Amino acid sequence: MGERSHRRVWMVGPALQAPGGMSAVAQAYREAGLFDRWGVRYLSSYAGPGLWRQLATMLPALARLAGALLLGRVALVHVHSASRGSFWRKSVFCAAARLAGVPYVVHLHSGEFTAFYHRECSAIGRCWVRRVLRQAAAVIVLAPHWAREVAAIEPAAAVRVVANPVALPPVAQAVRAPARRLLFLGRLREKKGVFDLLAALPALRERHPRLRLCLAGDGDLDAVRRAASALGVADAVELPGWIDGAAKDAELRRADVLVLPSHFEGLPMCVLEAMAAGVPVVATAVGGVPFALDEGRCGALVPPGDVPALAQAVLRLFDDAGHRRQLAQAARERAAALFATGEVLRQVEATWRDALAPRPMTVLLVASGGGHWVQLTRLAPAFAGFDLAFVTVQADYAGQVPAGARFHVVRDATRWDRWGLLVLAWQLLRIVWRERPQLVVTTGAAPGFIALAIARRLGARTIWIDSIANVERLSLSGERAGRVADVWLTQWESLARPDGPDCRGSVL
Repeated sequence: MGERSHRRVWMVGPALQAPGGMSAVAQAYREAGLFDRWGVRYLSSYAGPGLWRQLATMLPALARLAGALLLGRVALVHVHSASRGSFWRKSVFCAAARLAGVPYVVHLHSGEFTAFYHRECSAIGRCWVRRVLRQAAAVIVLAPHWAREVAAIEPAAAVRVVANPVALPPVAQAVRAPARRLLFLGRLREKKGVFDLLAALPALRERHPRLRLCLAGDGDLDAVRRAASALGVADAVELPGWIDGAAKDAELRRADVLVLPSHFEGLPMCVLEAMAAGVPVVATAVGGVPFALDEGRCGALVPPGDVPALAQAVLRLFDDAGHRRQLAQAARERAAALFATGEVLRQVEATWRDALAPRPMTVLLVASGGGHWVQLTRLAPAFAGFDLAFVTVQADYAGQVPAGARFHVVRDATRWDRWGLLVLAWQLLRIVWRERPQLVVTTGAAPGFIALAIARRLGARTIWIDSIANVERLSLSGERAGRVADVWLTQWESLARPDGPDCRGSVL
């Protein structure tokens, strides 16, 4: 695209001005020039809690995307998704893109996605999650361990690891002694470990009575104030609310240690920002945090919910300026190597180029068992280099398909088995819908005839090759195949007719 053309990348996520990691990532993309280079159109699908507010934001965004899809103005859809409602909302945008034949990228940000899938989704919900992941041109995750987890959920998903981007300040912050200031950035709620941090504060103040804790974020500030008062540390706690931009940069410059004691995380932007700024980090070993901190070599890791361990980790850094300096330097070097905005954007753009690259034509080859299958496999070398999928009635034929080809099994049925034909038609509809072939080829029998009928309705080209066993006359399906086949062939010259079928040789 140049990445510009009348067909653009459409990105879907929360409102850019909303607090949170997904918005921060999208803002970083825009500020680094990605939106300008690719002509990105950004759609907000979420602007805050509340069903009516969510619908009032999502439905107009979906309508805009649908209109652009119908007008052929969308080259690629990129959705930023967490879990639960965020995923369900974004999956609708993915489905719209899929229906229009436009590739989409799912960008997963939630550290709770695996738990959401296994513990909170119904059987139908899990099926839908797998489908959305499987049909994506790419699924972006934030850390290597997530790639393994998503691959376990849907092995056919095209998973890529692309970290969150962070701007690298030109100069790292100097390490001060004595250390006096802790910084927390994020939502003030239990899942973020805010109350664990408050519980650790009395032990910290015993050794460092002048310590100050800045809890910068939105959420239940009243609950935080009550907890701080109950613990006798209210005088040490600052609550400036959510901060970003210059205010956040200023707090990072004032901080001696950043603390993030979350119970769940993605790849938190505040950790990356602290690493880039040269601020030592104490965080819990959840989500992508161990990846960011190189398993503790670039910051202190503690178990989630372990208040004594949290206090000890902070005390060690406060007591040892040399250790703080060592961790800060290692963290900044790692941020420059892995998370710098330029490097991350190169990976995002490579993902988009791959998603937009021409794909080999998908060919679906269908046959029943026995001789029909043998003839079909003889045809397979003619389609070398294409994206192949096979459909037949015998599971033990799987070892006979070329490497890399997909294999589907359906039930066999005859014209006397009406219920069996209905089941067979449903199975083939699902396979054709999933594979979306550009070409369907069959060597005969009921599975092949039904597959051609379905595929042709969905816009695929179709080829019927009547079995070589039909020497004296065409099979019953072969007689009717001219209605559903773009190319209608017999393997016997004596059976060819001016109005079809044609004969162009034999398979055997």
